[in-house]
Amino acid sequence: MNINNEHRLLLLSNRGLIIVAIFIILSILLGGCELLDDKKTPYDSILGQSNSKLKCENAEHHPYPPYIADFQPRPTGSGEVTYYGHLNDSYAGSPELIWIIEVDSGRLGLTLTHDPADDLDLFLLGSCDPADVLRYTNRRDTASEHFWYLENDGGVYYVVADGMNGNFNGAGATLSIDLIVDTPAVEITVLDQDNMPANSVEVSRYDSAWEWQEDKDVDSSGKVVWTGLSPGTESFFNAYHHPSVAPDSMEQWGSSDDVIFPYSDTLKIIINRECPFVDSVHVLDMSLTPSDEFYIGDTVVVRLFVTNRTYRDRDAYVQCRIDRDTIYPWDFDSTSDHNTISNVDGGYFDYIYTSVDTGLYYIQPWRTVSEIDSIYQLTDMQPFLTEINFNVTQK
Repeated sequence: MNINNEHRLLLLSNRGLIIVAIFIILSILLGGCELLDDKKTPYDSILGQSNSKLKCENAEHHPYPPYIADFQPRPTGSGEVTYYGHLNDSYAGSPELIWIIEVDSGRLGLTLTHDPADDLDLFLLGSCDPADVLRYTNRRDTASEHFWYLENDGGVYYVVADGMNGNFNGAGATLSIDLIVDTPAVEITVLDQDNMPANSVEVSRYDSAWEWQEDKDVDSSGKVVWTGLSPGTESFFNAYHHPSVAPDSMEQWGSSDDVIFPYSDTLKIIINRECPFVDSVHVLDMSLTPSDEFYIGDTVVVRLFVTNRTYRDRDAYVQCRIDRDTIYPWDFDSTSDHNTISNVDGGYFDYIYTSVDTGLYYIQPWRTVSEIDSIYQLTDMQPFLTEINFNVTQK
């Protein structure tokens, strides 16, 4: 009797296990879809509601230009999407308008015009998934929705128009697409000592480690443009002047600060001529002998004092001009002999001029050429200095 009872209990236990197993299997197959659904978006758990996938099979596909066009679709969605992205607004009950667009990289602008009573909102999705929102606009009581998507690298996008709280019957909406493909650029303008566009100037680009990359000549307006660099590229720019009187020499006119290549539009930078150059060999001062009265036939000694702000002594020479109307031909134009310019005490050059006529004479320390890295380079150019002059009269 005890054995039979134990046998019955064992049979009941086995039957119970079988029933439980069958119940679990049926629950998974019939009612446990949530366990198998790998498409549930992270926003669903936050919002606590189901968010069905878009039905993009019948969406209008626009894979080619023109990029400025008006698209008037029929309702193509299911009307089952409740939420987009992290928005709490409900869109259940209205049929979605879906466009599939394929565009090149550039600033992508989307405009939706519609009946204000429809209260349509506009979404840009990266895929056929209402959770994959890249940009949206949901203004109230308007006849249009518009935004720019600046991060567009080109590709396929899904554009969706949907009505708040089912307030849309799927008619009368128009989508306009604007794609502005502008090439990011850096525009360098070089200005001379008179703040005018310079010419005969070469601009060199260096990378973030100051390694030379490329040279370009400015145009007639003193400008040069760089394109084709990756956005975010770090560069430095130096401007060098090549005077017509000495085309093989050059004078460093100035440099830019750290320049980061833009992601869109044109970054405009001005490089002004630095005069004199604080880190080079250049004329710092001058004196006249005699210092008071000058008559026709007198000998005038012009002494140009030159400083050297580099790390060692430099060999240099200076071309000096003296003239009354500062227009060629010059009354006096002479290039000095070479001289070693100390980086501690500097140096000087003397020019002896005998006046042949009366008038007010101006002095121009025209070109200072010094040795840098075994190459003679133009390190200073200055205009006629009106504040330093001498007047020659008749005795």
